[in-house]
Amino acid sequence: MKELRDDITGVIDGDVLIEHFATLEGVITGNVTTREPARFEIKGTVSKDVFVGYGSIVHVYGIIGGNVYLEGGVLEVWGTINGSIFRKAGPVMIYPEAKIKGKIEGAR
Repeated sequence: MKELRDDITGVIDGDVLIEHFATLEGVITGNVTTREPARFEIKGTVSKDVFVGYGSIVHVYGIIGGNVYLEGGVLEVWGTINGSIFRKAGPVMIYPEAKIKGKIEGAR
């Protein structure tokens, strides 16, 4: 798993770990895991799943190709999630322009 931070452009192959501030304007072909104190802005595409860890914040303006697993962080969605949101803990904010193609499950 590669650890990335700051501005991410181009194509990144494989799974990625975010533990700091990062903005994706390219494509990540694998899964993404965030950990405290990460703040991750997705303006590009994550092809697979996103795991939002405790204490991290994820803003989705672009596309997530798979599911989102909310494990204690904060998820805000303006973009598209092609899968479902599975919420174990943490708030989810879905704005009117967002598209969630799957379902939203878990703690409320």
